[in-house]
Amino acid sequence: MGDCMDVEQLAALLPYLSIVVVDRKMKNRLTALALDSKYEVLIFSIQDFDELINTLKSFNRISE
Repeated sequence: MGDCMDVEQLAALLPYLSIVVVDRKMKNRLTALALDSKYEVLIFSIQDFDELINTLKSFNRISE
């Protein structure tokens, strides 16, 4: 039941997000469905920690 609720919530939020952090299983589902491309959102799992931090730092540089 948890994954079903996650999918519903993510479906409502993805169009409004730039970055989302989910577990690896959900990241694989979302990218397999090409929702990252469809909504132009970067999807990370906690295993992508270094890449996520670098991406967040680059967002900060852009806004300066």
